[in-house]
Amino acid sequence: MKLPIAVLLIASAVAVPTFAEKADRNKPVEFEYDKLVGTDLQLQTTGVFEGNVVITQGSLRIQAARMVVKRDDKDNVFAEMFGSPTQPISFRVKREGKEEFIDGRSDRGEFDQKASTVKLFANARIESGGNVVTGDYVFYNTETEQFEVTGTGTAGKTTVGGDVRRGRLVIQPRSTETKPVESKSAEKK
Repeated sequence: MKLPIAVLLIASAVAVPTFAEKADRNKPVEFEYDKLVGTDLQLQTTGVFEGNVVITQGSLRIQAARMVVKRDDKDNVFAEMFGSPTQPISFRVKREGKEEFIDGRSDRGEFDQKASTVKLFANARIESGGNVVTGDYVFYNTETEQFEVTGTGTAGKTTVGGDVRRGRLVIQPRSTETKPVESKSAEKK
């Protein structure tokens, strides 16, 4: 997957060296759902969850209309997530040592507990502190907070209307306080 250099530079410039809650990794993974179809309670084979599915592990919370979930022999969870027209996929995770959260959403996604990653596909968006990045694909590491974003235009794809969409990043000012600027004429008096 090729990313435009500008997106990579922006992503590396805004990625911060703080981490998601480290304690999350050692907490149990909990599931809530309307319906579960599976062959064993350990989910060593595939379990299909339907109806407002929610996965939580510490401060990490992922919601989707439907999830296909499997655990490996080391108890790591892997989930394919599917949104619906009324419920896109969403995730939220607290940043380590801060009262800030990373929020994301998309039409489809994947969660890999072992790799500490969330992949969002189609109408993907992540946000933190008013800063927003959007694209057709977002890869996000919940431990390192590193991310990659691709717009459909970078892969040569077009939307239904024929428009090429590009990724977009909006960064809020660090401080909302502004100091009055004195004019040069005021300095001469």
